[in-house]
Amino acid sequence: GFVSVPKREADMSIMLTRPKAGRVKVRKLSDYVLQVYAHPDYLSRTRPVEQVSDLAEHDLIGYVDDLIYSSQLRYHEDIAPGLTPRFCSPSIVAQWQMAREGAGLAVLPHFIAAGDPNLVHVLPDQVRIERAFWLAVHEDVHGTTRVRAVSDFLDELFAASAQRLTGNI
Repeated sequence: GFVSVPKREADMSIMLTRPKAGRVKVRKLSDYVLQVYAHPDYLSRTRPVEQVSDLAEHDLIGYVDDLIYSSQLRYHEDIAPGLTPRFCSPSIVAQWQMAREGAGLAVLPHFIAAGDPNLVHVLPDQVRIERAFWLAVHEDVHGTTRVRAVSDFLDELFAASAQRLTGNI
């Protein structure tokens, strides 16, 4: 992530990768799912996407490789070896907007893209990437009232959003 809980840069942090060291209490908040999405106009003007191998012939949208701070953001490698995004941004929101504008195919979290009327699933039965959100809390503040209050709020929020996060609607 951007801050280090073990180094006391923050009391708590929601992370994409489970921390493995430091005086930190860690627990999973929720799983979430990413899938491939595109604007219908992009799909109508390009070759059909019928199987994973077809993705190599398309404009892919993704992260700037040098700015990826977590291996969990290297989605394309999980889909097929050698897939490289043509249009890149360090922002998932910018990637979402590029897909909405028809720039190409984007691997997006279900909770962002599934309800967007400007996007359609591409290979929904063939590409499903699962990741998790982790809550890391420094041991020194783990039992404090304020941290417990935020932690309880996050539990309620993630529980209420479980279907949107995982696509199991």
